[in-house]
Amino acid sequence: MSSRRFVSPEKTIEEVGINKRDVVIDFGSGAGHWTFAAAKNLGPSGKVIAVDVSDELLKRIDGIALHRGYANITTKHSNLLTLNIDRELLSDLSILANTLSSLRTKDIVLKKVYEFTKAGGKLLVVEWLKEETPIGPPKEKRLTKKELVELTKKAGFKILGEVDVGHYHYGIVFEKEKTV
Repeated sequence: MSSRRFVSPEKTIEEVGINKRDVVIDFGSGAGHWTFAAAKNLGPSGKVIAVDVSDELLKRIDGIALHRGYANITTKHSNLLTLNIDRELLSDLSILANTLSSLRTKDIVLKKVYEFTKAGGKLLVVEWLKEETPIGPPKEKRLTKKELVELTKKAGFKILGEVDVGHYHYGIVFEKEKTV
């Protein structure tokens, strides 16, 4: 049995840091692991928006949120390329977890995420290490840290640093520079 551990969304979001009144957007939310972790860290004063192309997964998130009493979660069905969110709900923390490796249009999606992140807001990207692992996408679809940093810089973000997200992934935190 391997002692390799998986990412803990709750611990990672805690490490990245959010304020109780923040808006968090989970782009490509999937089953909602990061959505629920953000909702728990924020408490009732903050807001989490889970964005995904799968109606089935968003309905699952809605059901679990209702069951757990997370009134601070909203779901939004959308392709990341055509996403449209109320401009008053720009994110203080944007999350892209295990999403970019599955996209062909990584650069366009990162520009879209930039557009929906507040000036001074953070972007947390969690991706699979570019190595063979017993689970996850094929190695050739994964991004190296260097490739990710180059893509996010082109989208307008600056790197703040790395966060520990387990043995199969890497996590990097970026910031959208504050406008003067």
